[in-house]
Amino acid sequence: MDPASAITFASECIGISAKVASIIKEIINAVKRLRGELLSIVYRVERTRRILTIIRSIAQRLQDTGHHDAEFLLDDEACATVMKKLLGLAGQIAEAHRRNRLLSGIEWWSKYKSVAEDLCASIQEQENELMNTIQLLHMGSTLDGLDVMRKIKTEVENQQHLPEAFDNETIRPQDVSQDTPKPTSYQVWLGSAMRKGLREDYVHDRDQLANAAYVGNWERVKQLISRGESKWKETWSNAFRLQTRDRLDRQSFWTPLHQAVYNNAPAEVICWLLDHGASRTLRTRTSDFAYRDMTSLELARYFGYSQMYDILSPIIRISIPYKSLELLQEQFHTLIREELSPQVVDDLHLRLPHLESLIELEAGMMRFPLREHKFGNAGFTFRLDGRDLLVLVENIKWPSDSRMFRVGQESYEQVEMALLVNVAE
Repeated sequence: MDPASAITFASECIGISAKVASIIKEIINAVKRLRGELLSIVYRVERTRRILTIIRSIAQRLQDTGHHDAEFLLDDEACATVMKKLLGLAGQIAEAHRRNRLLSGIEWWSKYKSVAEDLCASIQEQENELMNTIQLLHMGSTLDGLDVMRKIKTEVENQQHLPEAFDNETIRPQDVSQDTPKPTSYQVWLGSAMRKGLREDYVHDRDQLANAAYVGNWERVKQLISRGESKWKETWSNAFRLQTRDRLDRQSFWTPLHQAVYNNAPAEVICWLLDHGASRTLRTRTSDFAYRDMTSLELARYFGYSQMYDILSPIIRISIPYKSLELLQEQFHTLIREELSPQVVDDLHLRLPHLESLIELEAGMMRFPLREHKFGNAGFTFRLDGRDLLVLVENIKWPSDSRMFRVGQESYEQVEMALLVNVAE
């Protein structure tokens, strides 16, 4: 098989495997008792998809560099047949689940279990064949050298498990009462608008930042944002001035990035803020200009600071229709209000997360901590998964409370597992 044929073959099988993973993932999140059996299918499919993606990449590079006579020793017909059978099985399992989802038992699974096991064995055989192809390319590669091929082979062999949306080692709320909180791997949504209930030194640092940004003291702004990262484990490039209850009507939600635009700060300052997590999509709540709710880019255009236009144009790292994002946000806010009670949300004047900020993030993940909550480390960690939102709720109802939800555009449901399957082609 030449590189062009290998690209076509791999692309077809990648598309099928992505569909299989997506179908079964939905069932895994809803049916606890079938987790092990269904995970074995998704695990095999996802490993095979990753290998096919690498083979397609190799074939593309060979073709681009003029190695049209390179040979891929692939049994494309056997592999495609297995993948298509698996797609058919996934559809049957999904239909059986839909018909029987209200039943407590899982008798319907016995009809498909042996077929699934046989197909998993066939997938493993195909995986071994694909790995042999990479091994042969590794041994005889003149493309990018043996080191590159060795890294590719190692990358595949190191895929030992499918990632869950919320890894216990990296996605963990921080206790800011400790002197040295552990590092985090997510951005933090700052939802507390009132000063009441927050630590005095925390409020003091936030005040200092708001004052420095207001007068354009950028060195001080950088120091305080860095302190927010190191001491409080928060993204203070998106911080705003906290208010007392009687002044909440004056809450503007101006961030350091908004202030930097207003003060016509140097490009270096703008870039520094963006590098430290400033969101281009956040809007003010009040302003004295064209509109009340303005992004940093809109402010730049209002004042005619053309040198800022390109820098402040949003960078879309996660593609999702705006309408879908809007519907997800409505459902997410409903979930938050249900978990906390509408009265608590209103009494605390919480600023609930804007999901538009997620599209700028590589992992599409944030945490919304509740510093005022009676249980420590309370909050919501959330991330996009396709056109769904996965949410981890912790310490809300009781200490050590930990529950996961899959939020859709029309509803949300609690799930046993939030499996994150990368189905990008």
